[in-house]
Amino acid sequence: MSETTKVLGDARLTGRTVILTGAAGNIGSWISRRLLGEGARLVMTGRDANKLETFVEALAAEGFDRDAMLPVVGDAADPEACRTIIERAVAAFGPIDVLVNNAGGPGPRRTLRDIPFTDAQKRAQGDDETLFEAAQNLLGGPWNMARAAIPHMVPCGSIINVSTIFSRTYYFGRIPYSVPKSGLNLLSLMLAREIGGDAGVRVNTLFPGPIESERIDTVFANMDALQDQKPGHTSAEFRNLMTNTRADEAGKLDFRYPKPV
Repeated sequence: MSETTKVLGDARLTGRTVILTGAAGNIGSWISRRLLGEGARLVMTGRDANKLETFVEALAAEGFDRDAMLPVVGDAADPEACRTIIERAVAAFGPIDVLVNNAGGPGPRRTLRDIPFTDAQKRAQGDDETLFEAAQNLLGGPWNMARAAIPHMVPCGSIINVSTIFSRTYYFGRIPYSVPKSGLNLLSLMLAREIGGDAGVRVNTLFPGPIESERIDTVFANMDALQDQKPGHTSAEFRNLMTNTRADEAGKLDFRYPKPV
């Protein structure tokens, strides 16, 4: 069993109930492993039942405790689905210690004039979401989950909102993604002020940057095309901002994006 899958020695989350949205996704799958490795009772949400169940069984095969995992299918953009997720979590594991709002989506990868606002525009352009659907997923989801979870959280509980460094820097052609994430940053601050004193619930925001993957290569290639730039232009821009080097497969230090783990 690898170091990333075994239960960690200190097991800091033993006996704690954690809800993680987007648990089987690119980053979510690694967060899931770490939380389980820390001993958490993990409520894992996602919109795709087959993907979620397959991931849970894979984790069990890796040696994680199947009884510590509760997969719940639901879309955080739907307030009623969020209430159901919380009800099932409390029924299975009791009061909630931690909520990690990790689920989201890329949003339409288009410049302002071409962002679809209606279903008809979305279908005509072959997009998966309108601007408003992207905002509902990226900002509405954490809003709905926090509102449903807070009444069931223990004193001194924790809400963690996964934002992005691209809410604080240039990200060409990604308004439907970056703007809702910027709203999420402010939501974290406002929530902290509202519930920090009364309920003692801490609210933090994470700002991941580019992660080494085929997905980020595709995203940056699309940004190159939108700006009529040569392939690799956007990637080079972000690598030039890096201050930390990482070893490649041969052990050579270079400016590389971090891996998901």
